[in-house]
Amino acid sequence: MIHDPCFSIALRPGAVVCGADPALKKPGFVMELTKPLPAPDLPARMKPEPWIMLLADGTVCEKMTGTIAMVDGKAVDWGCNDSARSAKPGEPHSYSGILGQPRRGKVRTVEKVRYAPSSNPKHPVKLVERKTVAVRTVWR
Repeated sequence: MIHDPCFSIALRPGAVVCGADPALKKPGFVMELTKPLPAPDLPARMKPEPWIMLLADGTVCEKMTGTIAMVDGKAVDWGCNDSARSAKPGEPHSYSGILGQPRRGKVRTVEKVRYAPSSNPKHPVKLVERKTVAVRTVWR
């Protein structure tokens, strides 16, 4: 099973914490390593990026890894926990996500979308809804 992200533990170099979710108050679990982590290769001045957000509507969104959906030519970089199963048998589920990074301002906002599978092979997903939502909390 893949657990991403995991975090190194300063006082336990032979272990990492995975599955932590501060928005849902899940502490995660400790995973013992079979060999040491590689040395970090990030530039010293690089700022940490957000990896989980709590939106004003109560949605929790996490940075996606692996294959990412494209909606209206933009990558859905964040997956949200309010994706929904269809109430009607045979209809596809809809998914919720965020396009791009949070926009800075007096209040940070995101472009939140709901999308569903499409039968059009040139456009495998269709946009169902798009709205701007305020960001309540960001974890880096």
